[in-house]
Amino acid sequence: ATFKSLKRMYENCAKAGVRHVVGITLPPFTADATQWFSIVDLPQRIEATRSAVNDNIRDAAPVLLDLAADAEADAATYVQPDGIHFTRAGYRALGLRVAETLEEALIG
Repeated sequence: ATFKSLKRMYENCAKAGVRHVVGITLPPFTADATQWFSIVDLPQRIEATRSAVNDNIRDAAPVLLDLAADAEADAATYVQPDGIHFTRAGYRALGLRVAETLEEALIG
């Protein structure tokens, strides 16, 4: 259902004349971030869902910002020790990546 909704949103934007829609993948959660869940296998299900959504974003986004890959490659910069929230440097890096992605999409 999520993939169909994403694809429909991208298509509706294109029909409305929106030329550049940026799809941003979901960054990972660390094991520490999910330890407080009491339901068995919930962290694995969250990761499986995140991975599937990211695959769909990568396949369908007209313009892609692969935040998941960036955060996985440099977790110390992006993610606080709680495994969920970005660091100040992580938010700066995200802002820079958004600007770079938009610049590439808009002016090549």
